[in-house]
Amino acid sequence: MSQKTFVALGASITAGYPYKHKDSWVEQVGRATGWRTINAGVPGDTFADLYERLEDDVFYHYPHIVSVMAGTNDCFQGFSQSEMQQNFLRILEKLTAQKIQVIVGLPLPVDTPQEAQLKVLRSWLRAYAAENGFVIIDFAQDFFNEKGEIQEELLLDGCHPTREGYALMGERAISSLRAQGLFA
Repeated sequence: MSQKTFVALGASITAGYPYKHKDSWVEQVGRATGWRTINAGVPGDTFADLYERLEDDVFYHYPHIVSVMAGTNDCFQGFSQSEMQQNFLRILEKLTAQKIQVIVGLPLPVDTPQEAQLKVLRSWLRAYAAENGFVIIDFAQDFFNEKGEIQEELLLDGCHPTREGYALMGERAISSLRAQGLFA
């Protein structure tokens, strides 16, 4: 069997910002699985931007699996839930038409007023993915304590993870992918 190709499509948190790609959760997945991993994280991107990059950053690599995680920048830029959902669904439609397995990444919490909107988006993404049989990686869950409060020590600036935060994201991704039987 040939080596699987995994593309992580997202924004700065996929890229590993402010660190290097080698520090990202995506690289941890590559090391654990042996897959060819492509980090297609571009800081500042929204779901609409991800859609526009599909040809060059995803289809060009002929991936077997693509994770999609965005929404934080959409919230900061004032997109409505409806706009975010429509743009996400446009991405899914293109990916599934190519018979690519899609993994839905739930965005991290932010320590800003936009967290309320992100919470709604995470809830919708979780429900949509479960209802339609998509694998979910709940990156957000490790960033809350048992009281449901954001663990601020895992965020550098209220939004981007620390190195420890990225390590937790990698562990979460690996355990979620393994639990779904995507690798041993």
